Amino acid sequence: MRRLILCLAVFLGLAGAISPADDGEEGGVTRVYVLSVEGEVGPSMEAFIDRAIDQAIRGDADVIVLSLDTPGGSVGSLKEIVARIEEAEDEGIRTVAYVLDWGASAGVIMAISCRDVYVRSEATIGAAAPLDAATGEASGEKVVSFFREYAKGRAEKHGRPGNLAKAMVDKDTEVWQVVVNEPDGEKRYYLTPDEIRELFGILGERHHEVEEVKGEDGKIIEVPRVRQSYDQITYTVEGKTVTIAKQINAPGKILTLSAREAVEYGMADGIAENRDELYEKLGISKPREVVLGPTWAEGIVAFLNHPIVAGLLLTIFSACVLIEIYHAPGLGVALVGLAALALFFTSHFVVGTASVLDIALVAIGIVLLMVEIFTPGFGVIGVSGIVLVLLGLVLAFQDFSVPEDSTDWTAVVGNLFRVTVSLAFGVILIGISLRYIPQTGALNRLVSSATMPPSEGYKVARPDEAELLGRTGRVANRLRPAGKVEIGDRLVDVVSRGEWIDVGVEVKVVAIEGPRIVVERIRPPDERA
Repeated sequence: MRRLILCLAVFLGLAGAISPADDGEEGGVTRVYVLSVEGEVGPSMEAFIDRAIDQAIRGDADVIVLSLDTPGGSVGSLKEIVARIEEAEDEGIRTVAYVLDWGASAGVIMAISCRDVYVRSEATIGAAAPLDAATGEASGEKVVSFFREYAKGRAEKHGRPGNLAKAMVDKDTEVWQVVVNEPDGEKRYYLTPDEIRELFGILGERHHEVEEVKGEDGKIIEVPRVRQSYDQITYTVEGKTVTIAKQINAPGKILTLSAREAVEYGMADGIAENRDELYEKLGISKPREVVLGPTWAEGIVAFLNHPIVAGLLLTIFSACVLIEIYHAPGLGVALVGLAALALFFTSHFVVGTASVLDIALVAIGIVLLMVEIFTPGFGVIGVSGIVLVLLGLVLAFQDFSVPEDSTDWTAVVGNLFRVTVSLAFGVILIGISLRYIPQTGALNRLVSSATMPPSEGYKVARPDEAELLGRTGRVANRLRPAGKVEIGDRLVDVVSRGEWIDVGVEVKVVAIEGPRIVVERIRPPDERA
């Protein structure tokens, strides 16, 4: 579905970078497709790279250069992007990562998944520890373990040190540079203390230390660490000279490398300050470039898919709908909320994370909530509606329905947190609006404050309801905020001004607005003060 939409976008002229006609590789000309990969790794970037690699394959590209400048992002999108890079390599296309400035987190994994890695002199790569989307703290061991081995596999596929990739993910990975004089020359290895012990029988000394770190609650806690040291630098093992050169990453640290270090340690192939220098080092004498970047349409979609913007759209949706229901019926504020929801689903539908099923779940959930609000029951219908709305919105944030591994579960928890906070913030805004909008000049113009006295010919819906104004009664069915109140010998359908009121609480009829009978809780004298 995503590819169909992207193809339609290209057909309608939304895709700005169209490959020029190509007459093949003649006279040593190399077809190079440069993909401008900037910003946060997510569904929008995934969709752009998906389109661009398809275009490169159709254009018989010889080389794909990923011009990278990213702080990282979604692990789910990263896995899909890496799969597309590997697919391009299977088509015989040489893949090159060119890190301009920042190749962090998911960005460094994307880079080392390419056959060649080049960096500018001011570039930095590393710091790929996965973070919990809900808390922003480091993920649990299950997620770290999966991502650690995933990063190692991507690095070793192209002959890069797997342990250095692990150290970029896991702060407990200690790595030493070991130089061995082999018969065919000097070789450098990047090994953990356990590997040094297993391969060469060099034990060294292990020091048990305690490090003070800040816990989740902000308090300082003590964390035990094990530090390795060696009593000498050079050892002779089976006739070979083994030198423990230096410690590359200490326990408790996440590995980050400068451009010079990345090249020295074998995580990058070289430094290039511009693409001309890059092509020279790649041995490309006559590049024929096709530079691809996100189109303006993809830029809009990427903006709407940003977690903050997507959350804001959900906040607007919940706030506007509740204002319409409880405070300004008939004003049309709900249309603004529905427009925000439509933008949310459209942007996520284009990048392929949302589906018709997700939209249907949210629609059914909203209907159930409306039924619960206007025909109060035991809450089962309302709870079912909330569950369906949350489920539909969470699924719209991700490109899978059933989690398959620990990273998927982490994404589910993070998306659930994001959706819940966004909707809850809208409810909080409603609580503020119900209290202050009538007294706020600018917002008061949205809600009519004009009176319609009977002396001017206005009448309420029914004469018997007019007699209820000012009378008191007790709640018979909990007001959420609609419900029933017993006034005298009558059971009357009423609504509060957004407040939930328990059974048995005394209330007073304060307004009759068309078919709505509005009540307020009668507060004790001490509470009024």
